[in-house]
Formats: sequence, structure tokens, C-alpha cells
Amino acid sequence: MFFAESAWSEIREGKTLCATPETYQPFQANDFEYLRGRILILLPENDIFKKEDQKRFADLFRKLDAEIRTVPGGHVGFIVQAERYLDLMETFLQRNGI
Repeated sequence: MFFAESAWSEIREGKTLCATPETYQPFQANDFEYLRGRILILLPENDIFKKEDQKRFADLFRKLDAEIRTVPGGHVGFIVQAERYLDLMETFLQRNGI
């Protein structure tokens, strides 16, 4: 509830809640260094995104030693196959001491 009240207050004051081309600050390569080896990327086999876009996304995190897995299902596989996804995530967390 606090977020909604705060957001509404910001809107009333004419402030924006998202980045615009004028205010956007690009990420730097080292912004995510603290996550090295602690990133799990799950790419659905039948996603709404093109395979080349999935690859580009994965490549961003591969530099940080991310574990990248192809998982069955589509874009909402984590909903319709929740147990499968939870098992993958729990295994990753335990293996990495997180």
C-alpha cells in the first residue's frame, strides 16, 4: 500500500516513475560483478522471444559465470510447471551456498 501511495504522490507532483531517454543511465559492466557465479538464467524452449534474443540475453550474463539452462515449456512455464522450476532454483541455490 505504501508504494501505491508513494507512487501516486510522485505522479501528482509531476515526477516520472520510469526512465526516459533523457534520464536513463546505462548499466556499466561492473554493476553486476557482485553477482558473479550467483545468476541462474532459465530460457524456455518455446518462448515468445526469438532464440537469437534469448542468446543475446544469456550472453550478457555468461560473462558473470551465470548458469544458463534451457527449460521445457513456454513463456509462463514457471506457472504451469512450478514444481519443476522450483526444483531447478532450489538446486542452484543450494549448490552455490545461497
